[in-house]
Amino acid sequence: MKKKLFLLALIPFFLMGCNKNNNQSSSPQSSSEEEIHSLIKLSEASIYIPEDRTYQLGLEIDESLKDYLVFWNIRDEDIASVEDGLITAKKVGNTICTVQVGTYTARCAVNVTNYEPEETLNITFDKKVYNLNVGDTFDIQPVVNYGYEIITEYGLTSDILDSSVVSMNDHTITALSAGTTDILLTFTYNLVSVNELIYVNVY
Repeated sequence: MKKKLFLLALIPFFLMGCNKNNNQSSSPQSSSEEEIHSLIKLSEASIYIPEDRTYQLGLEIDESLKDYLVFWNIRDEDIASVEDGLITAKKVGNTICTVQVGTYTARCAVNVTNYEPEETLNITFDKKVYNLNVGDTFDIQPVVNYGYEIITEYGLTSDILDSSVVSMNDHTITALSAGTTDILLTFTYNLVSVNELIYVNVY
């Protein structure tokens, strides 16, 4: 009889232990969901594209994921297709574009329409902060859209805050000396101009 009472008394402690383990197993999942937004990010959360047009999505990837393969996918391939972030609209409808890097994913809502968008100049960068060593060169690779058309022939001028830190020729940044500076880039197309700031740290 005493043994039965002893075992019954231990039951609450076993239950408390089980609940504690369950709580611990759920916490890593929530932290992973938060990390998704800081480690991998698309330039747009939703886009509108006319039929038969294309749109280039920009993708920011944390340095810790640079060695992983990047996979793009469209939920409804009869509505749109995707290759390296380039969305091609096929017919009117709504779908989702997903990009996966390692175990992390980001999504963009794709809305294919039957009307033309307002023609504006949009600039997308993979990143806007560049870390270089003295003597390094780096070619920035912005994606320039006019409406939903990708533009490759456009005007580009640069205004460097501290020209002793870097120089810039066309799309190429050259690190000259240790320091930090920002560069004001002006993109011009079809009499429309847009300014964008990028930042450079030289070590």
